[in-house]
Amino acid sequence: MDQKIVRLSTEEELRIFMMPMRQKLIRVMSLEGKSMTAKNLADKLNISASAVQNHIRKLEKIGLIEHDHYERINGIQANYFKLTGVTVSIGQDSDDGLANDRDVVVRNLISQIYGNYTDIVHALSAEGIKNTGEFGDFLSGVIHLSPKDSDRLLKLIAQFVQEHEHVDENTVPWEFEMILYQTRLDEKGGEGA
Repeated sequence: MDQKIVRLSTEEELRIFMMPMRQKLIRVMSLEGKSMTAKNLADKLNISASAVQNHIRKLEKIGLIEHDHYERINGIQANYFKLTGVTVSIGQDSDDGLANDRDVVVRNLISQIYGNYTDIVHALSAEGIKNTGEFGDFLSGVIHLSPKDSDRLLKLIAQFVQEHEHVDENTVPWEFEMILYQTRLDEKGGEGA
């Protein structure tokens, strides 16, 4: 179940990926879970189809979107595109002078997900619906894992995500952003203590 990883290793690749409208395009395609035309995407993003086509070309260049199929719609040949289903590695461990740009990308992704989450929580609240976790939750904390358990957890998460990446008639999309890392504490029991 190994998933292909696209590692953003050049400034050009990072710039292509980090553009906010391209992030929105990727999000719409992820939430829809199906191939879409530039016109479909333009309608969802409220921009022109030609602008969407430009964004698609750029995302194709870094391997995140690909052509899926053609269909005739009202006598016009429509070009359908889909996400390639790859995992994107921002390359935060790279020592290439782009650390600040990578940090901006990650912070924007986290901020966007958090903003989408709070929008849902506020919308539910406005409708008088209490979110008891069935619509999502924000979890934070520390867990203590052996090397064996940490390996098991990371594999379990990766497998679960891969098994649930595709639309099914009985599913609804759930967005997530997950940060898990092993802390490196000094002998005094705290960072910088």
